[in-house]
Amino acid sequence: NIDVLELTRYVISCHDECQYNPWRILPCLERALETYVVPMGDSAKQKAERRLRVLLTRVELSWRRPLFMPEMRCHFASTKELIEVLRASCHIPVIGGLFPYPIGDSDAYPGGDYYDGLFWPSVLYSWRRFKRTDTLLKASGLGLPTSHIRPPLMMPIHWCVLPPSEATLWTLFACGYDDAERRLRNFKQSETLRDLAHAPLPAGAQRPVAPGGMGRFAIYYVIIKGWLNLLLMTAFVPLVPFYFAYRELSRLQEPRHHVPAWSVVKVVLRHSLIVALLILTWPLVQVYVGLRWCALKFLDVDEDTPGFF
Repeated sequence: NIDVLELTRYVISCHDECQYNPWRILPCLERALETYVVPMGDSAKQKAERRLRVLLTRVELSWRRPLFMPEMRCHFASTKELIEVLRASCHIPVIGGLFPYPIGDSDAYPGGDYYDGLFWPSVLYSWRRFKRTDTLLKASGLGLPTSHIRPPLMMPIHWCVLPPSEATLWTLFACGYDDAERRLRNFKQSETLRDLAHAPLPAGAQRPVAPGGMGRFAIYYVIIKGWLNLLLMTAFVPLVPFYFAYRELSRLQEPRHHVPAWSVVKVVLRHSLIVALLILTWPLVQVYVGLRWCALKFLDVDEDTPGFF
């Protein structure tokens, strides 16, 4: 019973807070859970039970098993546990802190400490289906190459922690509608999924118009612009921390925040230095994704099977 458009507006409204300080992303997420999931009470748990599957990375010190192991959860004893699982699934190392996120014991699962689902390949841990006869439809906001619903180009990696402009975010939102409609219309395995492509939008949920009236080409424009921005930041990475610090301090100096900017200079610089290190890792992520895509193509696995993503 959550209005997706209202939730989207809330997410994009957090843009200014998170644009140059990714450590604000998870507090914004927690506020969203409190605002949209907690008021649902027990109905949230009941609707998620056996309908939602969440991938986590369990962190456990043991001589009998690896330090990091994938774990899937689909049973939720309470709405509180559901919220804890959703929060843990977004607990990115460093951005969420150095230590994993704790989840308490329940009837179905033992308690433990968790990071997000990371990039566990399905060839090692198949977790998406409840049963083998389920129709599997993979959607990727990043544009991973083996997904069914994805943008036409892979998204710049740094947008995961450094969101682009609000206009770009609305363009991506509109692109998601178009990509889903296009794929569902041509989906061969299920008449129900094909019918969804022609279903009207909810009342009041008008599809956003791309900035400048560029239509479909808007998504190509914003993605290519994002990659150029990432390449530029990578080329001038020694200056990036000071740029982030300046932009964040400029925001904090605005009257509505009433926060003495110079009292947080050291904190912002420290955060910016860590973000600069994260930017340096993006070529490794690209190589990793490319190798997995090549392995999938080499193995000649049909795209409708679980695959590597």
